[in-house]
Amino acid sequence: TLRIKDITHVKGIRENQVVGYGLVVGLQNTGDNSRHTQMTSQQMLQSLGTVIDQSNYIQKGTSAAVIVTATIPPFAKEGDKLDVTVSAMADAKSLTGGVLVQTQLRAPNGEIVAVAQGPVSTGGVRAAAGGASSSKGVTTTGRVPNGAIVERDILSTIGDETTLTLLLDKADYTMASRISKTISTRIAPAKALDGGAVEITIPSKYRDDRVTFLSLIENQVVGATSEKAKVIVNERTGTVVV
Repeated sequence: TLRIKDITHVKGIRENQVVGYGLVVGLQNTGDNSRHTQMTSQQMLQSLGTVIDQSNYIQKGTSAAVIVTATIPPFAKEGDKLDVTVSAMADAKSLTGGVLVQTQLRAPNGEIVAVAQGPVSTGGVRAAAGGASSSKGVTTTGRVPNGAIVERDILSTIGDETTLTLLLDKADYTMASRISKTISTRIAPAKALDGGAVEITIPSKYRDDRVTFLSLIENQVVGATSEKAKVIVNERTGTVVV
């Protein structure tokens, strides 16, 4: 059997992607040699009150321009912490040992949603000596665990005035039918709209307490359908899941 909460999610309750451009500093000559990294470093230092006449005064190789990405969960609140992914933009050899400098993370509409900063942890290893180098895994992409702080609450609406819709994580006509029948029998009227959605009518006593209503629904169990076997390979960390 499966709990409904493990195979569905509520329509409208979604994650949000944010992205930012920043700098990783403190690299041991494994940073990039791009001009825009030097210019960004100059602008950052000027914002901190340091006067630098030319950007090429800044030593190359000790910093790297990066793209910082994160996913904001639904109902995130101001002050919540999130993991962020940091990826090199130019010819940096490795981000190992670097620290991400405070970076603003923006939503697609340009609004600043979170700010990220902290030491970068990579899933690979790179070594160089005597003109030769060897690497295992990917060292130009890393993570900053709990590196981002949410700057504003994320508002989400649970359904409309009288209904809410459950979306199956994986479309399945049989499962949609089983879910609708289970909910209709035990809690409230429900119908499968298609193989990926089940619409539920909210009883009047729960319209002002939708959290309790959803709690009742998500803990209901339904019979499992046959699953296809799959293999997932993560090249960056060298992980294989069967």
